[in-house]
Amino acid sequence: MVKRYEQQGLSIVELMVALLLSSFLTMGMVYIFTGNSETFRLTEANARVQESGRMATQLLGRTIRNADFWGCAKPGGDGAKLRSMLYPQEDNDDSDLDIDALFEGVIGDNDVDGTSFPNVVAGTDTLELGGAANSLIDTNNHTPVNASSIFLGSDPTGVFEAGEILMISSCEAADMFQVTKLDTGGGGKLVANTGQGKWTPGNETSTQSDYPEGAKIIRPAKNAYYIRENSEGERSLVLNPMQMQDDGTVTPGNYAGAEELVRNVRDLQMEFGRDTTGDDKVDTWSEPYADADDTLAIRFSLLVRSSRNDVVEEPQTYCYPGWLDCANDTSADFTNAGDNHLYRVYTMTTSIRNRLGD
Repeated sequence: MVKRYEQQGLSIVELMVALLLSSFLTMGMVYIFTGNSETFRLTEANARVQESGRMATQLLGRTIRNADFWGCAKPGGDGAKLRSMLYPQEDNDDSDLDIDALFEGVIGDNDVDGTSFPNVVAGTDTLELGGAANSLIDTNNHTPVNASSIFLGSDPTGVFEAGEILMISSCEAADMFQVTKLDTGGGGKLVANTGQGKWTPGNETSTQSDYPEGAKIIRPAKNAYYIRENSEGERSLVLNPMQMQDDGTVTPGNYAGAEELVRNVRDLQMEFGRDTTGDDKVDTWSEPYADADDTLAIRFSLLVRSSRNDVVEEPQTYCYPGWLDCANDTSADFTNAGDNHLYRVYTMTTSIRNRLGD
């Protein structure tokens, strides 16, 4: 009698079919995972680039709008004027402060050679903006003309420091001076003695106007904005403030050191909107330039790049600066990125509101 055995388990054919099906399922899962990873990288990179672009345009745009504000007084023109009590640079060998340049609210430089500021990227544009940083106090005492002290009527300790450059403004006139000493006597005053003594640049003259009670003490500022590259090749939009105090190590007129504002900003290009006819309207656009008294608006374009290099499958082409028409203008060419970073161009035009409606 032959004993028959029933089959147990899976046959070879069934195993092969099962393995084939599981391979298809695994490949599908890997494909979905890979696709999701690529989508996630692109989405994340796009969000980061958009965030950087928005921050950079908002910061730079707001700063340009507020440029050339000196309180009620202005550096030139009819009526109230901002004047300087400081020694001019040509009369003080130790001074690095160019007073005329300090009074320039807007200074631009086109396609720099890489030496104007530390680690500035060659071929980019730079922008220097001046004006009043903030109003510190209102005086409670009268300061006469030809005075060697600014009478505050309050204790200057903790608010001001010897060696710093300040302004007093009454809307009728304004004087820029250097504090040589803090004096708590007589109701409190800022001493601004003349002569080239301990502080640089020093004061050449006394007050040139009469300042009634209620005059404002203002701290002036000048800031440079440009693209900086570090030792690893990473670029950023930076702010470099001008030193406005003789602190014993850095004298006024030197830039104190760049502070990073926004990372992964690769390029900055600008155009200045000029009023060449005196009708308070922009009638021509030009490259950035130094003597920009007739500039009423600034158009700037930022090139922002993702931090990762595996975001896009093929190198992008983009049209930069943003005001070019690369599709229709034969003189404007698209730029090939040459890598797999994600690039975005952000362009903004903003007016210098303190120059409008004079």
